[in-house]
Amino acid sequence: MTMETPASQQSKHMLLQKACTEFDIQDEGIDLGLCTQNNLVNDLLTVKENLAFIGGLKGLTKEECENNSLFLMWNLEINHLSNVKGCDLSHNDKRRVTFAMSLIIWPKIEFLDQPFTGVDPCSQRGMIKTIRQI
Repeated sequence: MTMETPASQQSKHMLLQKACTEFDIQDEGIDLGLCTQNNLVNDLLTVKENLAFIGGLKGLTKEECENNSLFLMWNLEINHLSNVKGCDLSHNDKRRVTFAMSLIIWPKIEFLDQPFTGVDPCSQRGMIKTIRQI
């Protein structure tokens, strides 16, 4: 008996391998996004400040950061929370802000580690819609 990968799995593997070989980590590594299963929201900063901080770390201009933040906050329905500090956010809201932080640079590759943990179904749909639009 041999261990063979099913054809559907082989094609997925080939697509991933092709995407990885075409991705130049030296030039494009800054374009990686990561949404961890842990909330990365700084409790002392507002939602807007959290997004601006990550955008600044990734090299966005102030204008790019503001535009991307507005788009993400609107799509994820957290625009009403822009001036709320992290410590005052619910778990669901912290997850959506962490998700927005990972997408602030419009990454070419986004790694998602259980992004929907503790997120209500309506918010999950908004998160999926946002990924499709980017």
